[in-house]
Amino acid sequence: MVIRRRERALVPLLAFAAVYGALAWQNPLPLNRYALPLAPPVALLAACGLHWALPTRLRVVAAAALVALGLSSSLQYLSLIGREDTRVAAARWLRAHVRPDARVFLPGNVMTAGYVGPDLPRAFVLPEDLSPATLEVLRMKLSPPFPHTWRFFAPLGDRAGSPAGPERLAPWSNAIVVTSELREGPFARESTPAAAIADLERWAVLLADYPVEREADRRAWEPDLNYAPMRGMATLLRPGPRLRVWYVPKRDASPEPSPWVAGARRRAARAADARGGGRSPGGPRPRSLRCARSAPPACRRRRGGA
Repeated sequence: MVIRRRERALVPLLAFAAVYGALAWQNPLPLNRYALPLAPPVALLAACGLHWALPTRLRVVAAAALVALGLSSSLQYLSLIGREDTRVAAARWLRAHVRPDARVFLPGNVMTAGYVGPDLPRAFVLPEDLSPATLEVLRMKLSPPFPHTWRFFAPLGDRAGSPAGPERLAPWSNAIVVTSELREGPFARESTPAAAIADLERWAVLLADYPVEREADRRAWEPDLNYAPMRGMATLLRPGPRLRVWYVPKRDASPEPSPWVAGARRRAARAADARGGGRSPGGPRPRSLRCARSAPPACRRRRGGA
C-alpha cells in the first residue's frame, strides 16, 4: 500500500515532465534555460527508476556511470562560463573609449540588441504615476544609458541602388559601428550581413575584435547565447557571439566632433596598428586610424593629400 501511494505521488511529476518537455520541444526559440524546470522531476524519476529496477550494487554502478557521463561536459561548461563574455568585453571597451553622446550603431534591433550586441545599459521609461521621490530613487539606482541614443546598424540588403565604393558607408561617417556574427541558430537573422562586414573590412578601421572560436570554422552550433551552448563547448574560447568594433572615417567637413573620449583615440590607434592596421584575419587591410580622414592634416599629407 505504501509503495502504491509513492508511485501515485510520481504521477504529477511524470505528467509535468511530459507536457513541459513536449512544449519546450516545439518552441521555435530553444534556449538552454527553458530546460531548467525539467531537471528536478527528471532527477527524481531517474532515481526512482534505478531504485526499482536494480539491486543495490548495480544502483551504485549506474549512478557512478551517470555522473561520469556528464562530468566532462560539466567541467567544460564551468570553464567556459568562467570566462568573460564577448558582450561584456565589448561593452567595457566602448565605455572606456567612446563618448556617451557619440553616434554608436549596434547590431540587431531594439528587441535583440541585448542578445547579439554589447551588454550596455539602455534607457528605461519609468511610470509617470510614481511620486517624484520614488522616481529620483529609481534614477539613482539605474545606470545611465550608454550610448545616450541607441542606434542600430542596418545596411541595405540590396545593393542595386546603393553607392559604389566607400560611399556605401557614408551614413555611418565619423561613427562607431559594432557588428555581430552568428552563422546559425535562432539569432542568425540578426547577424550583421556578410556584405556589410566586407565593406567595413575594406573601408573602415577595426578597433576591437572578440572572436569566440579556437579554430576558424570549427565552432559548434550555439543555440543559446546566454551564456554557453549545450554541446561543442570545447570549440569555444569564450561565450557570446563574435563582436567587432569599427570606426568609419569622417567623409565630409561637418562640425561633428570625433566619437572618442579624451586620450582614447591614441590608445585605439595603437591597438589597431598592433593588429596590422586593423586588418581582420582573412580580410583586406582597412585604413589606419591614425590616417583616417578625420586625422590631423599632417597625416593626410603623408597619404598624398587625400
